[in-house]
Amino acid sequence: MLVCRLTLGVPSTYGGNAAQQDGDHVWVPSYSGSGCYVIAEPDQILPQFIVQFSSGTSIVDPRLDHALTSGYSTKPPERIVSVPATQRECHMSRPEATVLWMGFLHAHHKDDDLRKDVHRFMMVHAAKYMVGSKIQIV
Repeated sequence: MLVCRLTLGVPSTYGGNAAQQDGDHVWVPSYSGSGCYVIAEPDQILPQFIVQFSSGTSIVDPRLDHALTSGYSTKPPERIVSVPATQRECHMSRPEATVLWMGFLHAHHKDDDLRKDVHRFMMVHAAKYMVGSKIQIV
């Protein structure tokens, strides 16, 4: 049995026996006497625990063991999208700032590599402002 967390999102309209597809989930109160959530997408599920029940004999599902040992995932591989060649102009609207936010950083880049690249860029283009600075990739 999988114990999961659900990201419910926006509730769908439930009309007794059928749910409208106008949201991310629906609560079905009549299911199994206690009710359940029916979600629209598998991406809304975050497995937390695997509970195995036993009646004294060991029952092993080789597919489950394979999935747990090989890191199997139903999530498709992340598609890497290139940064657009034409960037919008970058400018500051205030004469000074204590924080500089930079956007459009892909998750497949390592944080330390990004920090080094930003530091290198700032040293070339704004070295006098780097005294006492701290670069933090979040």
